[in-house]
Amino acid sequence: MLIKGLLALGLAGTGLLLGVPAVAAARLDYARPSAGQTEFS
Repeated sequence: MLIKGLLALGLAGTGLLLGVPAVAAARLDYARPSAGQTEFS
């Protein structure tokens, strides 16, 4: 049971690491002003 829990957490963590940057990039593309200014600090 513990192994399955750790495996599930590992898969969820990997999904978040892969998914969050993709969603953030998509949101930046949608929210990017037409003037061409970027919000990268």
